[in-house]
Amino acid sequence: MQCECDDSENCLQRLKTVPFSTRTFENKHAIIAAGRPTPSLKIVQQKKNCNRYFSDKFYENYNWFAGCKHINKLFCWACLLFSKEKNVWTNVGYADLNNLTNAAKKHDQSENHIKSALSLCNFGQNRIEMSLSRQFKEEIERHNSKVDRNRNLMRRLIDITCFLGKQELPFRGHTENTESSNRGNFIECIQLLANYDGILEDHLHASNENEKRNVFSGFSNRIQNDLISAIAFVLKEKMRHELHQTDFVAIMIDETPDISGKEQLCVIFRYFTESNEVVDRFMGFIDVSPDRTAEALTKIITDILNDYKCTDKLVAQTYDGAAVLSSSKNGVQQKVREICPDAIYVWCNAHILNLVLSKSCERIVETKHFFGSIKNLGAFFHTSTKRSDFYNRFCSKKLPRVVQTRWAYNSRTVNVIFSELTNLKDLFNDMLENQSNWDGETLAAARMYLFTLEDFEFNYFLEIFNVIFAQTDVLYSIIQCKLSDIGYCIKKIENFKAFLENLFTEFEKIYAKCANTYGEPKRKRNMSDVKTHYRRIFREIVDNIKSEIDDRYREIRLLQFFHLLDPDCFESFKNKFPEEVFKELKIKYGLKFDFERLKNELNCLYSSLEFKGMNVYEVIRFCHEKKMCEVFPQIIKLAKLIVTIPASSASAERSFSGLKRIHTYLRNTQGQDRLSSLSIISLEKELLLDLKRNLTFYDDVIKAFLMKNRRIELIYKK
Repeated sequence: MQCECDDSENCLQRLKTVPFSTRTFENKHAIIAAGRPTPSLKIVQQKKNCNRYFSDKFYENYNWFAGCKHINKLFCWACLLFSKEKNVWTNVGYADLNNLTNAAKKHDQSENHIKSALSLCNFGQNRIEMSLSRQFKEEIERHNSKVDRNRNLMRRLIDITCFLGKQELPFRGHTENTESSNRGNFIECIQLLANYDGILEDHLHASNENEKRNVFSGFSNRIQNDLISAIAFVLKEKMRHELHQTDFVAIMIDETPDISGKEQLCVIFRYFTESNEVVDRFMGFIDVSPDRTAEALTKIITDILNDYKCTDKLVAQTYDGAAVLSSSKNGVQQKVREICPDAIYVWCNAHILNLVLSKSCERIVETKHFFGSIKNLGAFFHTSTKRSDFYNRFCSKKLPRVVQTRWAYNSRTVNVIFSELTNLKDLFNDMLENQSNWDGETLAAARMYLFTLEDFEFNYFLEIFNVIFAQTDVLYSIIQCKLSDIGYCIKKIENFKAFLENLFTEFEKIYAKCANTYGEPKRKRNMSDVKTHYRRIFREIVDNIKSEIDDRYREIRLLQFFHLLDPDCFESFKNKFPEEVFKELKIKYGLKFDFERLKNELNCLYSSLEFKGMNVYEVIRFCHEKKMCEVFPQIIKLAKLIVTIPASSASAERSFSGLKRIHTYLRNTQGQDRLSSLSIISLEKELLLDLKRNLTFYDDVIKAFLMKNRRIELIYKK
């Protein structure tokens, strides 16, 4: 410990001025807890033809040495505090380096020093108040015993809160009076566990006897709210610690209305943890209903970044594509970049793929009619329980509802209709054969759908999109996986484009299959050749998708620095270093890396057979396993940057599902803090379970719980 003579309470000069024995117990305890001062002294003593200098290692030889920088001398720490005898080690200070060893040994063996050292060891263990008052000591023991019981009770209440929050179950019922048969899940869980737990049973018995008194029961909605808030606080503090340790952070923002009509803003942080995994951490919901302008949303985002002290670490931002968020002129992304210049904007790849497919098909009249037909077919069964039950008798695969904003649902519908085509025909034929069981509207629709299912054009598009969607479904799953880095996703998008290039060769096969099964299509007005017409539509579908991909993925593909750690490029980069790609990294993240070192590390990586074929995650894992992090620090940093930049905002959209489960019609009156805290507990259940394995978890929650005034005793006395 360094002795700062002007500020430190442990300065030996101050201890001589105001003796230790005259100070309060709290002050004495603080001085001893701070430890002996061990500053670097500038004692120099000449011996014959050389000089002897004071060394900090002297403090290690004797654990009672203490130094005063002010007078540049050594003292005995134990004797200075507890000895009444005045000598050179307590009064004047020792500075004779030539005789230091003999003098220290003599003092160390003295009776007075031994008594002082014993007093230092026993300090606080036998306080005078306890010696003088047995009653005082017994009172502390009774208090601490009560605190033990209360803390054991709190552990159970915390576990119940964690369970209900993790399982997304409501805490309260409509009525919570003692006469009610259902007092809510929280109280019912307490009463159930009390049948098998003595502590809860005693607490329930005491609560029933004292229910009219002003005592702690733990049943009130305020206690429930504070427990939920305390657990969420501990989770957020863990995230705060993780954010403090990481080098790079990306933020994902999305918004949705809840059941009560409020617009909820979801905030997700993506970063790399100390355990070598990339995580998407849900930070909470924020009600933005009063003001959804770019300025207001920017202030919310910057306040969160400042609160978690990661403004300088922000390297990417991903939003849902709404103009107020994503606009490059006056949108949130531009305003955030004014504060965080390194925070590049990345479109949600899944959202782009959704737009690619929807816009491509809307441009062609025939495909627009096709998707209208499959949407109506799904609605035909879902709008009637009788039809839905009848469908389940014939078909094994469930027909999904088509959602206009999610093209993955169109994909699933096409897949189900394609695989259940024969069964669907049998279903509609059965309806028409047993007309007495159905109303006229159903029978008319059945004739129409049976005709559609046997039509050449419908089956032609069904074949085409079944082939295309088989690829886009895989692409969707890759993009929405949180372990997929954006460079890998871009490569898969390029592979999908290559697939489209080769798809032209499938026309003859698809056309022949449909013509053989359903007959040659009839020639329509202004149609010179039927086959040429459908070939043109086939090419138009593929060209539209390719064009949309080129247009909407243009900005993402400009992020070429991802190729620096692309295993497919290692061989070519070994022969010729990618200067242009490297330059782009410099432009975007010029202050984040030691580029001279990074270039040399990359050259070693490209030429090393050990790293051949390794993706970004495998490079990080391999370096940690082989303890190469100090050999390739800049490559590890680059790899973490790449995996931190999100490929999609799927994590934000997943949180909306949790919001709907927590904030239902029956629970739409809960406060914003409770809603956000419950959502954190639910969506970060893996982190919660990990924290519960730590012995300090319950103490941390109780500490957060005690931030509010409480009638329950939870703090030990000493």
